[in-house]
Amino acid sequence: MRRLSALTLLLVFALAGCRGAETGDGLLEVPRALFGYVGEAVRVRTAEPASPYTFDFGDGRTVTIRSGTYSLTWDVPGHYAAVAWRGALRIPVLVTIVNRPLDPAPTRSGTLAWSGDARSLWVVNTDQESVSLVDGPAGLVLGEVKLDFTPGALALAEPWLAVAGPDADQVAVIHVETRSIYRIAELEYGSRPVSVVAVPGRKRFYLALEQRNRILELNPETGLLTELASAEAPRALAAHPDGTVWASRFRSLDGEGRLLRIAGGLAAPVTLPVRGGADSDTETRGVPSQIGAVALTPAGDSLWIPAVQANLRRGLFRDGQPLTFETTVRAMISFLGADDAAENPERRKLFDDRDQAVAVAFTPAGDYAYVAVQGAGTVEVLDALDRTPAGSIFGVGIAPRDLGVSPDGGWLAVHGAMSRTVTLFDLAAGPVPVEPRHVIATSVREKLEPGVLAGKVLFHRSDDVRLSRSGYVACASCHAEGGDDGLVWDFTDRGEGLRNTIPLRGRAGTGHGPLHWTANFDEVQDFEHDIRGPFGGTGVLADEVFYGSGVSEPLGAPKAGLSADLDALAAYLASLTSFGRSPFRDAAGALTPSAERGRAIFLDPAAGCGDCHIPPRYTDSNLAEPVLHDVGTLRASSGARLGEALTGLDTPTLRGLFASAPYLHDGSAATLREVLTVRNADDRHGVTSHLRARELDDLEAFLLSLDDTP
Repeated sequence: MRRLSALTLLLVFALAGCRGAETGDGLLEVPRALFGYVGEAVRVRTAEPASPYTFDFGDGRTVTIRSGTYSLTWDVPGHYAAVAWRGALRIPVLVTIVNRPLDPAPTRSGTLAWSGDARSLWVVNTDQESVSLVDGPAGLVLGEVKLDFTPGALALAEPWLAVAGPDADQVAVIHVETRSIYRIAELEYGSRPVSVVAVPGRKRFYLALEQRNRILELNPETGLLTELASAEAPRALAAHPDGTVWASRFRSLDGEGRLLRIAGGLAAPVTLPVRGGADSDTETRGVPSQIGAVALTPAGDSLWIPAVQANLRRGLFRDGQPLTFETTVRAMISFLGADDAAENPERRKLFDDRDQAVAVAFTPAGDYAYVAVQGAGTVEVLDALDRTPAGSIFGVGIAPRDLGVSPDGGWLAVHGAMSRTVTLFDLAAGPVPVEPRHVIATSVREKLEPGVLAGKVLFHRSDDVRLSRSGYVACASCHAEGGDDGLVWDFTDRGEGLRNTIPLRGRAGTGHGPLHWTANFDEVQDFEHDIRGPFGGTGVLADEVFYGSGVSEPLGAPKAGLSADLDALAAYLASLTSFGRSPFRDAAGALTPSAERGRAIFLDPAAGCGDCHIPPRYTDSNLAEPVLHDVGTLRASSGARLGEALTGLDTPTLRGLFASAPYLHDGSAATLREVLTVRNADDRHGVTSHLRARELDDLEAFLLSLDDTP
């Protein structure tokens, strides 16, 4: 028997009525629940009363009803606590009024997708080379499809499933009935297809090529790829049935978050400004950062944007106030009307004691919203009609990456990326379930070594009091997927200064030398100091070990071997050996002619670039004996090193420059051209002042081509 959705139950209840109550003048029978659409009549059928009764709409209006059937209309969506009464007899009526959902429904990108049968769902197996098909209500894995790449996202347009492989520059098309790969779409080297979304009502997909700055349409049957639009670093996608598409930019490079709205062949930016005001334990300033899976409401009239709000207004240098565990980052949702060109940050929803919102899902009627919070390991439930909190769901798996409500409204599925699970919640009893019905392990294989996986779990968690106070900060809050947030933080209170977030990807822990711009950590285990300090955690090491064995200083006695958890964290960072593929190489991955000319300039002793950026590591950073250079970029905001005078900076590797703008320790160069010219006027950072524009172009092309390829 098909499971009745909450919407269906409400409709049946409203039409059939419910048992009434006896009064002195007869039976008063009214429905206990009503469901309807904004501006459309909702009919109330009651037993014929012997005398009239009053109906309170729940919004300040009342009406006297004298017949057995009456039409009621609400003009604003909401959950209304209505009341029908006659004399002393009162019957409460829950009224749900929504904007009419679209058919077909809007779609968004993600790592989990329900099938139309409302039973089965597909899920990415994080870090594995497969996707799985799950029977949600039964709690069973129906099958696993092996891939030749690690999947990052998927989308379903039955009978096709598209799976994106960002690091392989491939998209697999799977035929869902046979559970077999139908074709592989090969993309240009360095495209990085980070997300895919089904086109509503069509057997087509849109692909976001983050590093090639394009959005493509894929015909899964023919394999034909056509360009939909150019877009700056597109990440998450949301699609409206009318053809409008929104693409988010994951990193907020210029002090604002940004989306692109594509409609009628035209693309227009949508801005998410910095939120001002004062900081408190519940409200902070900041800019949306690491924007997650943007989602349209079922009615398609507004967009919900999950992210982490990063407080770049605060710091001892910037405003005289130190960053604290509760004022640095917190989970947030931005709200945009479908036609808005900018968000009103004052309407932004901030979550107390939560670190990073990554995905949003709605009930089919659009009356409740579910928000996955990655580090805290929770799902926050909001009344989507007035955006007020309805509760929290726990036990959703480690590092929930995505979530979705089944098409019939009966089930909530949550993808726990680090626990390798899909957790199923039964919504029949209400919108905030207490216990999961099923916790399903989605893959029988585990690609990561046990220590690496354990470290990756710790990297993503903020709900461990040893790591973070009150669930606010995880390593992934600034280093999602081992990358960087593209932001410049004021770490003056840590004895440093303005610091541009360094990517961890490709650096293999300490494989490229000490950590941070000032080489102030010589082992990953030194992050115990950040955990105990700005994160507000109690510490991974026991106090007697931290304070009693000479390891309480960052460059003191080694911490390696003192904690299995810190060693696991080091193992995870050491596993990040790939910088990815540069989109500045040609379609096959070779250096362009311009980059070849730039290499000759780079290696020319007269320029001196290779003196400090020594190939093949492109750095002279030395773990045993740090070498600090003053290349003329230090200023008052550069602060100190471990609280002492700052004499220079550690040489960063040049590999991965294509994905790590802005540049320099304080992010003061938006482009490499600025590094080579504006921020190197006196040739202290390589001799470049004599280079002509064409030669600077070539040198940039070479530097931006440095990836994993020798």
